[in-house]
Amino acid sequence: MRRLPILERLYVDLRIAQPGSFAAYGLTAVLVAVATAGRLAIDPWISGSQFIFFFPAVMLTTFLCGVRAGSLAVVLSTVSAFYFILPPQFTFQVTGVPEVTALAIFSMVAAVDVLIVGLLRSALVRLTRLEGLNDAIFDSNPDAIVVTDMQGLITKLNRRTEIMLGYSSQALLGQPVELLIPEAMRARHIVHRTAFAAAPKMREMGAGLELLGQRANGEIFPVNVQIAPILNHTEGRMIASIRDITEQSSAAAALAESRQRQAVLEERQRWAEELQQANQTLSTIIESAPVGIWAIDETGRATIWNPHVAELYGIPADAVIGRPLGEVIKEKLPPDTRSTDELVQIARRQGGFHDIEVQRFAADGSLRELTISAVPLHDGGETLTGLL
Repeated sequence: MRRLPILERLYVDLRIAQPGSFAAYGLTAVLVAVATAGRLAIDPWISGSQFIFFFPAVMLTTFLCGVRAGSLAVVLSTVSAFYFILPPQFTFQVTGVPEVTALAIFSMVAAVDVLIVGLLRSALVRLTRLEGLNDAIFDSNPDAIVVTDMQGLITKLNRRTEIMLGYSSQALLGQPVELLIPEAMRARHIVHRTAFAAAPKMREMGAGLELLGQRANGEIFPVNVQIAPILNHTEGRMIASIRDITEQSSAAAALAESRQRQAVLEERQRWAEELQQANQTLSTIIESAPVGIWAIDETGRATIWNPHVAELYGIPADAVIGRPLGEVIKEKLPPDTRSTDELVQIARRQGGFHDIEVQRFAADGSLRELTISAVPLHDGGETLTGLL
């Protein structure tokens, strides 16, 4: 049940430019045209770097509109660079091997970018859809569902829990799950819960025993509880499905319904494992991306620091993650270039930016020409949770 807020909010769903639509291809043409105009605009001041604007156009097109639009962007960018940028300009005449080689290298690298960004987008789409389906099933379930950490503190509950027990979600979040059972049974429940946390597995809670719940008004009532672990690479959660069996007519009906709920929990566990796999795939893509990617949370602490950024600054990820970025990066800057801290402030004020060119001294002392873009990360609403 653990969410990855930085990763899952990278996905942008453009309703009017869905993959394969005419709008998507139209947006592709617009982005390539903008890249061409941008490169022509700086042509008097910059020699070389013919494709500096086309790489971002290809990657952004793929991320927003899919692989087919990204592939079209590679073709259009190659043609545009050939005609407008490479000498002699405004002609398709080939003057030498270097120009042909440059176009071929650009096409191959851009195609790799399309593949990587396409995989990233695919993983994000899958992650977003699984998360939405998971939340919809969780909240519409006819049983009360309570999620706790391994210490028994409630971390999530559905609407049915509030109705059945008479508590608001605000009153229960962060409280021990023993609040939901009669006081006389709480000490014994803590012992059983601790044993379950030590060896978690899906099972019916209190098989063969009478289980009781307690509402906010003190009313005690019989319940049937199914409990299962949700494990991932950093922490564990326990999920309990609770049904009020006050009006249950027979033991046979109770057994059938218990099995049905267990099947639902097994399916939910499968979805949780698929969601975890999608998260791991996304993390792998970011780690293997051919461009530098880093992100910070709302407090300025680093949450993503991939190998390309680590190589540039000469600082490994384990020395950066969780620390304020300003304390870790001590930049020696060339004249007239913005620092990382200044770029972060610009992104916070403007809600992100695209293709700002800066210079940086790499860890080996060489001067690098970089193109930097930043996007804000939100919590699903208007609250800023970080920058990528």
